[in-house]
Amino acid sequence: MNRYLKTLGVKDVGEKSLQQIVDLTKAHLHTFPFELISKYTLVETDLNGRIPSVADFIERFELHGWGGNCHILNGRFVQLLDWLGYDVQLVPVEKGHVAIWLKWEGKEYLVDVGYAGPFFEPIPIMQGKWTVETPYETSYFDRQDDGAILWERVRDGKQIVTKTIYLRPLTEEEFYWWVNRSYSDIPENSLFRKVEITWYPNEERHQLMNTVYTIDKPTGERVIKTYEDEEEWVQLIESTFGISRKSTEKALEFLRERGVELFPVLY
Repeated sequence: MNRYLKTLGVKDVGEKSLQQIVDLTKAHLHTFPFELISKYTLVETDLNGRIPSVADFIERFELHGWGGNCHILNGRFVQLLDWLGYDVQLVPVEKGHVAIWLKWEGKEYLVDVGYAGPFFEPIPIMQGKWTVETPYETSYFDRQDDGAILWERVRDGKQIVTKTIYLRPLTEEEFYWWVNRSYSDIPENSLFRKVEITWYPNEERHQLMNTVYTIDKPTGERVIKTYEDEEEWVQLIESTFGISRKSTEKALEFLRERGVELFPVLY
């Protein structure tokens, strides 16, 4: 875990506090990208290879620049928080997501570093309805009578997705079922038919969705560029996001074999 903290740039752990979790959350988002590229290499491994230990997680980041999806990012972060002495558990979120449930000084919070639209700090869990604003989107929460929480994400006035959070411990069986499902090699599995990277250096939002690269800044400024040259695109991923060329080329090969051509050849 000390290597994990060092990678996050944490030199002195200090006493437990909510502010410490805020700092760790921001450091995590600044360091590890939410990315799907690594899946196109990990698909060739077994289940144990797809979900790394903490040591393997850090090593893969150092060697390849990989972060991962929610199963990896939140899965490792919850281990770090637990090691630091916090009362945390993974909880299921309908449609395959997992989040972190934090209990601190008699209150409950939602922590999430494993999402393209994450939170930069623990989100208080309330009764009834409440709203959370980040610089890049708005989340509407509605806690139901049975304890489940409806979660609607909205960006630029448009609904992105609606999910349901269940405040109960995620079972190991559920966790691995969703991991296996995320690797379903079928056209309907959209998360296995595209390239996506989202990273938050200094709380800026850098997102590559296939060939469209968008930078959003907390000030509201937005820059969008569409890449038409494959080599330039590969260099972007390597130089900006730090993900190895070999990983990106593996992703392109996988997608092409399934009829997904990000850079079609013009005759």
